[in-house]
Amino acid sequence: MLLHRTRSSNQYLNTSDEQEEAIEREEVESESELMEKAKQLLELTKEETDAVQKLPVHPKKPGQSCFYTFFALRGIQVDRVEPGLVVCTLKVPPRLTDRSGKLASGAIANLVDEIGCAVIYDEALPEPVSVDMSISYMSSADVDDELEIVSKLLGQKGRYYGTRVVIKNKRNGEIVAEGRHSLFSIRPSTVKSKL
Repeated sequence: MLLHRTRSSNQYLNTSDEQEEAIEREEVESESELMEKAKQLLELTKEETDAVQKLPVHPKKPGQSCFYTFFALRGIQVDRVEPGLVVCTLKVPPRLTDRSGKLASGAIANLVDEIGCAVIYDEALPEPVSVDMSISYMSSADVDDELEIVSKLLGQKGRYYGTRVVIKNKRNGEIVAEGRHSLFSIRPSTVKSKL
């Protein structure tokens, strides 16, 4: 016999092993029912599926900007470029802020990703692939604050690169975030497509 606490009160009831198993089965069945309901809510109708399949999706060509990149990086100014160094300025636009009017953490992560990649960019090669990012969020930035974004190449081993991105608020001198970004450069394929 086991002691079982009822859900409706703080009383403990003596239950047998069979009763305990029955209670566990009920809990598993109710979880299964919830999962089924969630699946049904997320399922697309035939019309929705057809509409998605009709959307034109064109592959992105090297150097071609997509809506996401345009949305996130519009307004950024490149101040200085040297081998292993990129320095940019960005006035925080309202579109990159959260509900409290501060620069959103997702926008900061995107800046670390994009500017960290820019420091090793070579237009003769495909865009490198992010392997890992680590970001320390240290302070915030308000709408219209001017940010200085400095990306430095920390090192390279083969086709593996490490970069460091520091985002600093020019208004108060505080570091908004510091990110470390690891990237892997893919060599262009020598296989010819038959398409």
